[in-house]
Amino acid sequence: MVEPEDVPALAEAMVKAANRDSSERIARLSAARQAVVEDYDESVSARRLLEIYRAVLAGRHAGLAPTGADAAPSRKASEDRPRP
Repeated sequence: MVEPEDVPALAEAMVKAANRDSSERIARLSAARQAVVEDYDESVSARRLLEIYRAVLAGRHAGLAPTGADAAPSRKASEDRPRP
């Protein structure tokens, strides 16, 4: 990892990565691919989203709906009308 906007450090890291032996590059690529599959797989994302929805709905049914600053802004009837 390099700091954002640090072009020399990024160039150095890229050269080091390119010069690694093939077995190390393959191992790193395999680990990176596995992390992406585990974290961003469609079924994993869908399951996480479903868990969030269930938690939100459970909170609302338990009287834990957001209030005050956390609540969604209320809309006035005048906001529903189209503006000229």
